[in-house]
Amino acid sequence: MPFAYTETYVTSAGLVPPEMFYGRKHARESILSPQGSCFIYGGRQLGKTALLRDVERQFHSPDQGRIALWLDLKARGIGYDRPIDDLWVILEDELIRLSIVKRRSQRVQMDKLLRGISEWLSADSGRRFLLLLDEADRFLQLDGTKEQGGE
Repeated sequence: MPFAYTETYVTSAGLVPPEMFYGRKHARESILSPQGSCFIYGGRQLGKTALLRDVERQFHSPDQGRIALWLDLKARGIGYDRPIDDLWVILEDELIRLSIVKRRSQRVQMDKLLRGISEWLSADSGRRFLLLLDEADRFLQLDGTKEQGGE
């Protein structure tokens, strides 16, 4: 068609259509396995976010008791504009939205939040919760410094 065009390969970062995402079966299975890998690392533009988003898309099925929560820590400012402990605030808001935990009181308390997740999981043996933290480099760096008595 004259004066028309399409940009077939343009997409938001990490949001690759299912028909374009192939391979990485072992990596996907490792992320989904409770005994599998908990870290994905590599250079820029190698598809780490695309892999996490693909796992989220395939795993997330609230009707079947499977919740996948993908969070982009850099976009949320964790370790940049916000302290790393704000992850608990963000996580609580998302878990409330997903009906995993109830409305909070005044202040987020990590132990209560973890207990709420545990109670949700225990209510049905088929339930699973998968937390996918993307762009976590700065978070991990600052958390390591914090553990060593830095910040």
